[in-house]
Amino acid sequence: MNICYLSQSSSTSAGGIYEIEKALAARVSAKNGLDLTVCAFFDNGHCDGWPERSKPVLFGQHESWVRSHVRIRNFLKSNAFDLIHLHNLWTFSSLLALEARIKRAAVTVVTINGMLDPWALSQSKYKKIAAGVLYERLNLNMASLIHVNSEREAEDCRRYGIRGPIAIIPNGVDCHPELSRRLIANRAKRRDSGKRKVLFLGRLHQKKGLIPLIKAWSILSVELRSNWELDIVGWDDGDFEPMLRRAIAEHGVADSVNIKGPVFGEQKSQTFADSDVFILPSYSEGLPMAVLEAWSFGIPTIITPDCNLPIGTRECASLEVLACPEEIFMGLNQMLTMPAGERARMGSRGLDLVCEKFAWDSVATELIGCYSWLMDGGEAPSCVLFE
Repeated sequence: MNICYLSQSSSTSAGGIYEIEKALAARVSAKNGLDLTVCAFFDNGHCDGWPERSKPVLFGQHESWVRSHVRIRNFLKSNAFDLIHLHNLWTFSSLLALEARIKRAAVTVVTINGMLDPWALSQSKYKKIAAGVLYERLNLNMASLIHVNSEREAEDCRRYGIRGPIAIIPNGVDCHPELSRRLIANRAKRRDSGKRKVLFLGRLHQKKGLIPLIKAWSILSVELRSNWELDIVGWDDGDFEPMLRRAIAEHGVADSVNIKGPVFGEQKSQTFADSDVFILPSYSEGLPMAVLEAWSFGIPTIITPDCNLPIGTRECASLEVLACPEEIFMGLNQMLTMPAGERARMGSRGLDLVCEKFAWDSVATELIGCYSWLMDGGEAPSCVLFE
């Protein structure tokens, strides 16, 4: 089976989608009988860590916009891929997938990645309405399969008018349970060895709820803030960082809030290992990789319903709050004042949960099963829903 992974970006500029696509590519390309090519447009982000067998073919470096788009279109035509898996919406890549479906009868799979939830649709609303009318609704309704990460995301697809089959397969994460259990034990034993850390890790963007987080942090008692610090780790998306820095200054919390740049690889792992609590007060997500990664390091989490991980609350691995300052404050206050041993037990439950439900190997196996069903027929996998 000749497969193409298609996206607008295959670098860190794509945020969590970069990590997801890269992890899937490693497992799909290692499977006998599957040949995988990753196609994307060149940008200024880092493009490291791709497996040798699926290093991206990039278009657009040192050439005009028109030439790069013509070349990628011709590349897709000449390679006659059996299956094209699109990993983003609202870009030229959607038109390429749609053309392959209509003109060459290619099998197409589209991963939504949270791009159809109400909050996401409300951003650049009129551009998305126009794109929907011109090509995106047709692309989604002609796709052989829609891939989502949660039941809530499947509901968003039906609300948008998608009538075809939908596969609910979550994102995954690499699990290292022995290492993580040592980290959990060390956090529980740590005493007066400096401030404990609350970590936010992700792109600095309005939808991540960072301004309400800063307001909530300012409401915490001075005594509590003297023992804890908030690390905001990630890259600026859309010139949001200056607004964030103003909020930190206006609320008088610069002494306990640190804005740090993006981290990758070993540096990212160390950032998780050094943290005691993880928070993602987001307005809109598909299924956030950062929460799964925090659980994989045995870190208790504070999340919103829009993270689409209610299982975390059910399994007592997370506290769930709304993305408003008052709720975030209550979640932070509860988490930071609970005994270290109780936080350790929350972290341990998160580790158990992610190893059981969200390991990359089992996620990739489900997705490859869907590819085989689309190409060979037979009974649909149990993860596939029909209207």
